[in-house]
Amino acid sequence: MIDITAKIHDKFSIELKESYVVNPELKHNQFSVNTWIFLPNSLDINPDTYGKKQFYRDVKNNVRLITPSYSMREMASTHARPFLYLKKSMQELAQNVSKSNSSEYEYQVKMFCAIAKSALRNEYKALQKLENQDEILSRAASFKQHIKAMISHYRSLRPILEQPHLQDGKLPTYFDFGDEFLGNVASTNLIRTIKIIQKVPGHEALKSRIASLVHYNESYKQKKGFPVVEETDRDKNRFYVFRHSILKKYIESDLFIKLDKKKDGYAVEQTMYALAAGIAMIFATVVSFGVQRIYGALSIPLFVALILSYMLKDRIKELMRFYFAHRLGSKLYDNKAKVLFKGNQIGWMKESVDFITDKKTPREVMDLRNRSPLLQAENRIHDEKVLLYRKYVDIDANKLNKHITTYPVSGINDIFRIHMNRFVQKMDNPRQMIDMIDAEGNIIPVPSLKTYYINMVLQIRYGSQMRYKRYRVALTRNGIVGLEQF
Repeated sequence: MIDITAKIHDKFSIELKESYVVNPELKHNQFSVNTWIFLPNSLDINPDTYGKKQFYRDVKNNVRLITPSYSMREMASTHARPFLYLKKSMQELAQNVSKSNSSEYEYQVKMFCAIAKSALRNEYKALQKLENQDEILSRAASFKQHIKAMISHYRSLRPILEQPHLQDGKLPTYFDFGDEFLGNVASTNLIRTIKIIQKVPGHEALKSRIASLVHYNESYKQKKGFPVVEETDRDKNRFYVFRHSILKKYIESDLFIKLDKKKDGYAVEQTMYALAAGIAMIFATVVSFGVQRIYGALSIPLFVALILSYMLKDRIKELMRFYFAHRLGSKLYDNKAKVLFKGNQIGWMKESVDFITDKKTPREVMDLRNRSPLLQAENRIHDEKVLLYRKYVDIDANKLNKHITTYPVSGINDIFRIHMNRFVQKMDNPRQMIDMIDAEGNIIPVPSLKTYYINMVLQIRYGSQMRYKRYRVALTRNGIVGLEQF
């Protein structure tokens, strides 16, 4: 199964989170995602101005394991597997400070916090989708209680590390990293919850209780010496943002997957090019032998034929190279990467990007693109450019399960970002004034945005299943102003 979600990451980039969920009964789980990006001609993005190198500079992949899934209700319990694993690792560390016990303890701290972050995010998203006011208040109250219980249970384990033989080194620091991270994400989600419930009548009492928990949590962080957000101190807030970003990378580091990239199909490509050179040489040799047989070894016609055959040989060689490259383009990919977890290969990933024409774009994709009559008329004069980005993923479920212990992992996430800075370089001024006449006959200028639209159609394949998604990105020269899913 493949699940894809899209969001605006920042002013000039969008993020596609592609989750590849494996079937544990299959050794090879094969996935493919083809993305057609439709670019307005006015952006001047074409094969001459925007090559493969530029595209790969503008995209970024972060690949990691899918975080094990637990609900907030589970994470708030002392019977939750992440809590029990963490507690056990700390108790074993207290009994024997060995290298393996230290590594296991640090790993369990990271996993507890990573799972907690995922549970918080999922519960907040579920709260966002509710429409019934009573359900919103009830679920928000439960959310608050679960957050309080979860961070309390985590902090209750701190005394285990206060034994004298555990005070040397970085062992207590790892726990504090997790404590600080949990405090940050807890406060963030509690404040987000207040933003949701304050639109609901009768929210005042619950808002007060949630705010009290936020204040308590921030006070605890201050006592521990952790950075907190302050209303008037930008330098401290900047340090808070920087430190939280580093903490996030540290907590999720045991889920990261390394990609060992190299050019795909290099041997096949060179073989085809050698074949093209051979065909050109055969032509030149046949011409020279034929003329020599008719006119002799030393003659003017042979001299002319050798020169002409040499000239044509080079042209034939280049034409054959172009032919083979064109024919192989749809079969080969630009890059192939080994998917490595802790140095062990669990699969591979291929990617490729090319400009293509409307004729080579599947009809289903063109129908989803759904060009308006006006755009179709304009497209006959200034054609819309189509950029096709292909991705193929193969995950070995046996190796995935073999090299991952403790927690069951359902697959991998490919967090794919497309930076659109280059797309906006030739756009017009974003703010334009339009004159209109009001009810009294006065001419008044009305401000408007000059907006450009980039459409993206995704074809998602897993086994025999295939489905499509379409997104539309609205941009001005100042950056992204909207992202719609159709």
